Amino acid sequence: MGKRKFPQKVIVWLGACANGITPLVIFENGTLDHARYIEEVLPAALKYANKTFGNDWAFQQDGAKPHIHHLT
Repeated sequence: MGKRKFPQKVIVWLGACANGITPLVIFENGTLDHARYIEEVLPAALKYANKTFGNDWAFQQDGAKPHIHHLT
């Protein structure tokens, strides 16, 4: 068996602000699509933001495809 050209991928997501960082969300297999983003990333981000800031915060996403999908 030959050497794998691309070893297993690991994706790590976190949010950062002046008050600290969110817990890490680690994806050991596959890619991050909009469904995984909604199911795994958003709950962690929203829980942290609500606990840290109450109702006084804004969630800013970049232009990555999972972030701009119409369901997110």
